[in-house]
Amino acid sequence: VVGGVVSLHHFEGGIPVSGPMGLGSNGGVSLIVGKDYIRVEGSGELRVYDAVGRLVKYQVIRGKGKVSVKELPRGVYFVKFKGKVLKFIRR
Repeated sequence: VVGGVVSLHHFEGGIPVSGPMGLGSNGGVSLIVGKDYIRVEGSGELRVYDAVGRLVKYQVIRGKGKVSVKELPRGVYFVKFKGKVLKFIRR
């Protein structure tokens, strides 16, 4: 467990690929998931979905931003940003 995140994966074409704490810098996109926030570098729409696919968070990012996830209850979530998807578990 690191900062409240138990596991983190990103998906390429629907197949999970293990990742460290985020996607890192990849084609101008950087996503880092922390205990209470998602740090984003890049411009676009960030969406967070719960385990059953409900949209629970939406924010437009312009350049850099932090999106709070501290209000989300424990569970499995998926972050989608610029075609990349990360799975994280909030404890």
